[in-house]
Amino acid sequence: MIRLPYRSGLVAFAGFWLMSFSIGPGSDQPRLYYDVRDAFVAARPDISRALMLGIDRQVGEAIKATDRTMVLPRVVLTVRLDRVERSDFLFGTRYTAAVTVKAAAVSNGDVIAAAIFDASAFALNAALADELLATRISQRIRREFRLSEPTRNQLASTAQSTIRR
Repeated sequence: MIRLPYRSGLVAFAGFWLMSFSIGPGSDQPRLYYDVRDAFVAARPDISRALMLGIDRQVGEAIKATDRTMVLPRVVLTVRLDRVERSDFLFGTRYTAAVTVKAAAVSNGDVIAAAIFDASAFALNAALADELLATRISQRIRREFRLSEPTRNQLASTAQSTIRR
């Protein structure tokens, strides 16, 4: 009976001790940012055109919304959809895409950065699946290349409503 509090204290101490370690890159190592100028989306012919257009539109809006205050290496992104899969479940469908993003320098065309990742979205309606997956992919690209999230235009209209009560 006396061993239970001793073991609990030892586990708590070991947990706090292990939480003090960091696995990520050190703070003395600066992260490299890029001034993204444009993006191109490419895929095989069997991949949905709506998915490609959604990614292109959303990443393009993020590039336009990003404002850099300092001079950074200028790059153009090439987004390639390697594979898009569909997995049916009891309720809805899970869509998964393997994505490769390469950043090529504007000055000489050399690839100076690359990101390879998988993105997935779960949709109950197949008509919305491409837009959901495009949103997930563009969110990941925004996060990896430090692009701003575009603001939504929310203008109020003063036009008279056509709905009668």
